[in-house]
Amino acid sequence: MASKPEWRLRFISKGKPIFGFFGKKIRDGLILKQSVPEIGKHFHIFSREDKIGHLVTHEKYPPGHWRRHTQKGEITIDELISILLIAISPPDDCPPPVKSIAELSDDSELLAWFERILPKIVHPPSDELVIIFKGIVGQILDAITQLEEGGADIDVTNIIENPESLENIKKEDIIETVTQSQLNLPDKRFGFSIDFKTIVFLIEPGLVLELYSESIAEASEILTERLGLNGFFRTISRK
Repeated sequence: MASKPEWRLRFISKGKPIFGFFGKKIRDGLILKQSVPEIGKHFHIFSREDKIGHLVTHEKYPPGHWRRHTQKGEITIDELISILLIAISPPDDCPPPVKSIAELSDDSELLAWFERILPKIVHPPSDELVIIFKGIVGQILDAITQLEEGGADIDVTNIIENPESLENIKKEDIIETVTQSQLNLPDKRFGFSIDFKTIVFLIEPGLVLELYSESIAEASEILTERLGLNGFFRTISRK
């Protein structure tokens, strides 16, 4: 039997994981759990007809309690699409309400909105400057964008054994400034505008996706609540 696709994001010291997350695709969805020290607490997201459901284990009760799934919820596909549209929208041009996923191609108001915003968010790379993070911050950001490729282990041995080394970090050790046209795959696949108002992703050579930080933050907050991820984070933070 073929193994299920997996990914991880872990912080390791001397070859041993000290914190991180582990994910696995299963038949009907995805399981997310803390890689260390407990593996019982987990977040499960799955598809159910025209909805996406979620389960969070052990949010209020100890492991072994009969109410293992202590948080349950679901979100409709229409709601999910509405949230994703917020993520790609300019802050001054909010998307119209999604009436029905089955009628998206016939929604003239939504199509007009797409035609209006598309040139703003998908365009050839320019000579505008973007900030690329290096060091451990850059490693974390790169790992997050590469989860579909298996994820990554971030080695923090030096930081743990020599915390005073953080005091000697210089600006050039953390960030690098390049132009949008200098972004490349896979090493420099995305960067932040100088004022951090947008995030620029290189889709392919000659084409970038530029999204607004404010819109991404708003959509992330809504999505975290509606998908139940906030409950999962509360669970793993409890002693």
